[in-house]
Amino acid sequence: MLVQLRAGWVLFRARVAESVRVRSSLVFLLGLPALLMLSLSLVFAEGHPFERRRVVTDCVDPRVHQALNVLHDSLAWTLEDRAHAESSLRTTRAELWVRCDSGRRVTLVYGQRSALLAQALTTQWSAMTVRSERWTLAKGAYAQGLLPGVIAFAVLFSGLFGMGPPMLRMRRQRLLTRLTLSRLRWSTFVLSQVSARALLTTGQVLSLTCVAHVLVKSPLSVGALLAVVCVAVLGVCVFAGLGVMLAAIVQHEDILSDGIAASATPLVLLSGAFFSVESLPSWLATVARALPSTVLVEACREALEHQRVLPGLALWAIAGLMVATASTHAIAQRHTLA
Repeated sequence: MLVQLRAGWVLFRARVAESVRVRSSLVFLLGLPALLMLSLSLVFAEGHPFERRRVVTDCVDPRVHQALNVLHDSLAWTLEDRAHAESSLRTTRAELWVRCDSGRRVTLVYGQRSALLAQALTTQWSAMTVRSERWTLAKGAYAQGLLPGVIAFAVLFSGLFGMGPPMLRMRRQRLLTRLTLSRLRWSTFVLSQVSARALLTTGQVLSLTCVAHVLVKSPLSVGALLAVVCVAVLGVCVFAGLGVMLAAIVQHEDILSDGIAASATPLVLLSGAFFSVESLPSWLATVARALPSTVLVEACREALEHQRVLPGLALWAIAGLMVATASTHAIAQRHTLA
């Protein structure tokens, strides 16, 4: 028994010493909780985002905007075209749609759970011609609204975990160093790895989309499927770059997992998948809109609802592939010099 305790103590000390000796391990060990707390404090700086009700409008009348701005403490509103506004309401991303009809009339369109909000706005806009219109929304509407975010996160983690750990294993085995002796271009190598991952991710995304169609009656068409596949491929390219870059920085797989978690935390919280980006503090909402995760979530929505692919995602994909290629070259060059 004493021998087992001594052996366990030696292994325990060796493990702790190994982790403490590597600086990157300490950075992620101490920095990950701090980053998580920082992300949460920023996202919830003005209360829980669900406390601010999401409203969309297609009205360009400044009187409508002024009336909505009066309630900025309790409302987060955005100006959208009619098709997007209706889609936001039907998928419960918005609780009320301020619709402009002919003759400068305003109609408050709402679902089953937003009658009090519509009544409050009607009272607020007593100087305007306002009428209410209640829609019966599908029971799976909220789940339909979450589907783009679920697909986006599947793509995000597929790119990070699908490229980061394998590249780290290749680094430790010095496979990349041996490839420098060949005439293989690093861009060709990266494209082959990313393409393999994108193929697997495409199957995952298609299965998610089909399951959602069966369970929550999410609309499905050939055009939407093709658009989702394009978004999945581009999304993998985006986050593959981040995964390979982290593999070039850290040296151990457990530390890499911490690094991926630390990177994914703000990307997930600020992506707008679970609550509107407009519900965040104004300066933070500006930052969130520039993140690749937010662009990916929006691209998934556009693909599912309007069968379109956002060009901004393609630009992020090119940047991701460039980062992956540069990081791969850096890994091989480092070992060659060593």
